[in-house]
Amino acid sequence: MALNIKNTETERLARELARRRKQGITEVVTDALRKEVERERKRPRREGREAFLRTLREIGERGSKHPVIEARSEDELLGYDDMLNSTEGRLQGEPTGRERR
Repeated sequence: MALNIKNTETERLARELARRRKQGITEVVTDALRKEVERERKRPRREGREAFLRTLREIGERGSKHPVIEARSEDELLGYDDMLNSTEGRLQGEPTGRERR
């Protein structure tokens, strides 16, 4: 199948790339198009992104309808409050183990 592009800039760019790469014009155009098509395939499609966001909202809505089983905060559950309390002395100026030596 033939592809006939009548654009002087396109022709100039294709010839320059072919010359720089020491390849034929068809080869460099095919390679460039292949790379661009692959990039486009990896990009999320607009409708795909919107469907993804809609799904996330639906999951959040379903999750928010469940009863609260644990009254502790996320920080309490993960132990962040305990870690903060154990380092408060150092945060307020108490020397660390290396400074005590």
